[in-house]
Amino acid sequence: MGDSLGARVEKGARAYGWAWLGTVSEDHYLLIRKHREESARDLYHYGRALAGSGDVAAARQVWGLGLRCPDDAANWPWKPRIGDELRAATEGGRR
Repeated sequence: MGDSLGARVEKGARAYGWAWLGTVSEDHYLLIRKHREESARDLYHYGRALAGSGDVAAARQVWGLGLRCPDDAANWPWKPRIGDELRAATEGGRR
């Protein structure tokens, strides 16, 4: 990658999170690579989709992963939301 003068610009180290997810088919899986700064947001929404489909146990697992994401600038705003959803699912109610 270069800038306007053609010099090489280093972007620095990258931290990625990987997930190997099952699908409704036993023969197909989904491998996801995401920049770790976006992980909590994505896990929040994925957990809500799972809970909405009736798989609250899987949603709890996904939200638990979201709470273990690193506390960086993009993840920390999502952790309180994940905690709220996890508490609601654990108490038996769902928002």
